[in-house]
Amino acid sequence: MKVVIAGGGAAGFFAAISCKEQNPLAEVMILESSSHLLEKVLLSGGKRCNLTNAQPNLQQFCSNYPRGGKELISIFHRFSPEDTIKWFNSRGVPLKQEPDGRMFPQSNRSHTIVDCLLDQARMAGVNILLNHGLLRAAKIERTNEFELTLTDQSKIKCNCLIIATGGTPGSSGITTARSLGHTINNQIPSLFAFVINDPIIKNLPGITIPDVIVSIASTKYQERGAVLITHNGLSGPAVLRLSSFAARELYDRAYNFTCIINWLPGLKTDEVLKRIISMRKSAAPRKICALSPFELPSRLWQSLAEAAGCEQYLLWANLSRKQANSFAELLYRCKFEVIGKDTNRSEFVTCGGVKLSEINFQTMESRICPGLFFAGEVLDIDGVTGGFNLQAAWSTGYVAGISAANPKNT
Repeated sequence: MKVVIAGGGAAGFFAAISCKEQNPLAEVMILESSSHLLEKVLLSGGKRCNLTNAQPNLQQFCSNYPRGGKELISIFHRFSPEDTIKWFNSRGVPLKQEPDGRMFPQSNRSHTIVDCLLDQARMAGVNILLNHGLLRAAKIERTNEFELTLTDQSKIKCNCLIIATGGTPGSSGITTARSLGHTINNQIPSLFAFVINDPIIKNLPGITIPDVIVSIASTKYQERGAVLITHNGLSGPAVLRLSSFAARELYDRAYNFTCIINWLPGLKTDEVLKRIISMRKSAAPRKICALSPFELPSRLWQSLAEAAGCEQYLLWANLSRKQANSFAELLYRCKFEVIGKDTNRSEFVTCGGVKLSEINFQTMESRICPGLFFAGEVLDIDGVTGGFNLQAAWSTGYVAGISAANPKNT
């Protein structure tokens, strides 16, 4: 019994370890095309590894997947976020929970997670072949085996093949899946920042606004949460989540669109205007740029004031009705022209991949090609930031691994 896993990332390692622990007599091998293992795990969460999320309700947990949430419910019943936490704890890796639910190793080092996976694979007896990627695979119907051609042109055979090569468009896992009869949904970026060249935010990199509403003009897409102003435009949880759910829409627009920010989502539009106008009396002798009636970063307030036509030395007493209206409009409906996307390499996620209806989500086995299994981002599954993408990798890898270990039971 030989099982080969294509891809030495999070899903691939979890599949290999689970497979070997389920069937110790099986020969289990990981093929990795590069000389680096678990590279994305190392980079994730700012190199701290946000490996899952403590959200206890699985329905709510699955709402963080723009694609694949429905299918993942059955997978998470087999291996849940709680199971992930127990798995690492039981193997000597204590975890900690941050206020927003994100889970990290107590060491705050992604190397802790990587070292754990490498140790578990070694102890289980998983073979790892570096610099040998999967080039192509053919099903030998007579023997019900797969013949794999590797990147060095060598050939090996196996009973089961698990593809866990990640979501990179055009990867060997994608081309192999297609050659074995699978449909590939168009792979496009998900989880990206917005490139904006606007004077309002141009000189404000590093400023975080903890609660805003970001929406995309002329669409239903909007998100509420924190926004980070960067050197290139806008990022932060609300923007990244918005980019994830609107990934296909924004791709169709070639990443040129209008985004709208409500800087004061806790207030109604008429309340914003009333509060501004009231400042003409209550703060008459004070400079507008120096005194804000709202909880906004001072530099952002100054920039918005200037954009509304309020000069640096203008007093509240001298604010015109036209300027007040303009200011209110900027506060609850500030428009920015997005001219592109800005993807952080360490958080790169794709929308698209192997079509989900072609997979049995009880086992992660192909409905088209028996003995072929999938795990991780090679599938048309993607989540927002917060540990959701790694959780999908652990869970699909686990189920694919134990299923491939005993294929007659799948």
